[in-house]
Parts: sequence; structure tokens; C-alpha cells
Amino acid sequence: MNATSLKNSESSAACAPAPCSTRPLRSFLMVCDLVPRQYGGGMKFLAQLGRKASSEGIRMGLLLAGEPIPLVADAFRNSGIAWWSLSDWKTEEDKERRWRFITGFRRINALEPWDVVSFNHCMPVSVICACTWSRIRDGRRFARVWHQHQGVPDPRGIKKYVSTLRLLGPFMNALAATSDFGTGYYKERHCDRNKITVVYTGVRVPENQSQGWLRPKLGLEDSVRFLVTIASLIPRKGLDVLLQAVSVLLKEHREWHLLIVGGGPLLGALQEQARQLGIEHQTHFLGISNNVMEILADCNAFVLPSRNEDLPGAVLEAMASSLPVVATDVGSVRELVIQNKTGFLVAPEDPAGLRSALRSILLDEKLAHDLGRRGRERAETVFSLDKMVDGYLNLFREVCR
Repeated sequence: MNATSLKNSESSAACAPAPCSTRPLRSFLMVCDLVPRQYGGGMKFLAQLGRKASSEGIRMGLLLAGEPIPLVADAFRNSGIAWWSLSDWKTEEDKERRWRFITGFRRINALEPWDVVSFNHCMPVSVICACTWSRIRDGRRFARVWHQHQGVPDPRGIKKYVSTLRLLGPFMNALAATSDFGTGYYKERHCDRNKITVVYTGVRVPENQSQGWLRPKLGLEDSVRFLVTIASLIPRKGLDVLLQAVSVLLKEHREWHLLIVGGGPLLGALQEQARQLGIEHQTHFLGISNNVMEILADCNAFVLPSRNEDLPGAVLEAMASSLPVVATDVGSVRELVIQNKTGFLVAPEDPAGLRSALRSILLDEKLAHDLGRRGRERAETVFSLDKMVDGYLNLFREVCR
């Protein structure tokens, strides 16, 4: 690997943590196959994790697949996180260059003795090779945590027993999931159940946020009410079903508008669908935003029509913003939304069912307020960002022993 392909946020001379005999955990490295292009929930979690670790004298490192945008870089820097980026980890088509990752990880791991390394959004075979190569070349011993993300297809036949995820298991000290539903990824592949643990995704509950700014920005009257969704514009998010569901409602209630926050390859197709349904003037595509919580603060209800999910952070952000939630009953959504208490769950691919649930919220302001209030209370007590941070630090301490 040439010298320019590895970029870091600080000089290597400052990399070694001070010896500390009183703490079982002195340092950990998060390896993320991501290029931070927006300051979303995941990046906010990493920044908060860095702040908490730094306050406890624990060094946090971060290895990324590309340079973070300045907003994210500043957050990392202010949180005491040392980060490195592998500019040639991925091709322009977002495909992994396995050897670049293996050698890049080995270089970072050789800089200092990390106590724990956590792999997030990585490829199992590459991680196995990287850990083995680092052990052979540099003699590095460190505890290893694998964080499984969504998007893994259900195993069939012999893949239940010889999947790369199962082969990875013996190399890991812990297998982390973001929900009870997420543990199924490991169990279906017959991974060691004693290594499986759940650390729920968390969200920061805002205290005071400004309201009333979004309508003027969009050139709308103060009487307009917003139904909002936050999702990548990809097939599994079910936004085509959402447009079908709301087309009747928006025509019946001209004061309601739909906001779609996110970007993706289906933008043109969804805009055309909205035009054909006659709701293009009440449907607003806001693109990718670093101000999601500010947008939610100016909205009245949240909807997520996904065809499949793991644990969607957007639902948590909506709950934290006191919004009633209507979502499809897929993945671990039911671990977030309590039916008839914090929102409504409907079947996927059911425009009529989605429309009925949305109508209940849109036409009953007291119901919407009560659902939103209880959702915020649930976000505060069960899914706080502080709980997520503590969960990971406790997991790292456990595997470090």
C-alpha cells in the first residue's frame, strides 16, 4: 500500500495510550466499511461513544472506508477520536478491494496495541484474513467483536452450516446485534449462542428545538401539516406503496403535505409516480439532510412503509421527536413501536391498510398527540443514546477480560 492511500487524523507519534493498570479496557478500534457523507444517527453515536470513552480515559480509534465530510470530522475531533481512512478500500462501484483492506487494517493495528477491535459493516472473509494476517505479521492479540448489520439474506440449505458468518464466529469474542430480531442472523446460521448479545440502537432525545421554519422555507402557509418519512430511495423502503396510500388522503385533505427525506436511485421514478397520482404539489423530496431532527420538530406524523428492516433509526428519531408513528410490521419495528400506544403497525405491501392507519392519526389530533407523547417516553427510557454507548463500552470491557 502506498503512503498516500492511508490518511489519519493525527500523527502516529501520539498514538500509544498511556499505560493504565487500573482499567481492564484502555483502548478500542472501530472498523467501519463506511464513508461518512452525512452527520446522521450512526455518526452521532460514534461521536458520543468517543466522548464517553475519552471521559473515562479510554482511547477510541476509527478506521473508515473514506474521508468524512467536515461536519463529521469536526465531531470526531471534538470527541477525542483518532481516525484513519483507507481511500482505496473501495472501488468507484463501491466494491471492496480485499487486499487493500487487509493490509490497511494491519498497518493501523501495528501502530498500537488495541485491546478490542469491533468490525461494523465489513465482509466476514476479509475480517478473518485481516485478523489472521495481523496476528502472523505483528503478533497482535486483541479481543474481537462483530456487529451484524441488515441486508443479509436468509440462509438456505447447506448455507445454514457453512455460511461465512458461521465461519467468522470462532474468530470473534462476541457477536452483537441491534435488536432481538437481529440475533436471528446468527441463530439461523448456527453461530455460538453464548457469544450473541443485543445492544439496542439509541437516539438522543432533543430538549428544545425551533419550530415554524420549514413551511416558510418551502413557501407554504402556516396551516399546512406535514407527514414525513426518512428513508433511502431504494426498493426495500416501500416508498412507491406510500405514494399509493397517501394519494387519496392528500387529495381529501389539501392542508396535508408529504415530506420525503433521503436520496437514492429511485428519485426520478418516485417523482414521476407522484406526478401521475396528481400529488406532486403536495409531495416534497428534500434529499439527504444533516438536520433530520430539526425537520422532524416541524412535522406532525411519521410513516415508514418498508418492505424489510432491521432496527430503523428513523423510527427512533421520530419517537424522540414526539411524533406518532405508522410503520410496517417488519424486522424489529415491533420492538420499537407498541401497537395502539406509540403508533400503528400495518402489513407491508398494503396501501389500504397504511392509508387507514394514517387517516386515524391525521383526523384525530388528540390521538396523535397521545401516541407521540408515549413514543417519546419510550425513546427516553428504553432507547436513549447514553444506554447504547454504555452498552458497547460494557461489552468491550467484558470481552477484554
